[in-house]
Amino acid sequence: MIVRDRTLALQRAPADRGRLLYNTSWRLMGEGQTRSEELAQGVDRHAGTHVYVESAHRWEWRTADQLLVSAGLLRAPTPVLDESSVRVHYLDEWFAGDGVCASPSDHLPLAFSLQFLEE
Repeated sequence: MIVRDRTLALQRAPADRGRLLYNTSWRLMGEGQTRSEELAQGVDRHAGTHVYVESAHRWEWRTADQLLVSAGLLRAPTPVLDESSVRVHYLDEWFAGDGVCASPSDHLPLAFSLQFLEE
């Protein structure tokens, strides 16, 4: 089962429920505007991991790609996920001046860091 609550993922689940996976990508979802709308307001940023192209003048960002982790990456011993580092990775050259995604793929990758803590 996938949860958006880190605390639940850290708890030991009853055997009949199986392991819980924590979705670190919840905070990346929920942009309220399309890229076209943001560009019209002077905001230049991507708004998801997948661009859905309906036509040459209509496209929408969606968050299709997500990072799911088990409790093992949420607590020591190392490595531990640095949750604040989870982000959609993109390069400026992947976007044309009109905001159209020119990435080699229609999906943008997720990037994150792992911390190796001393015990």
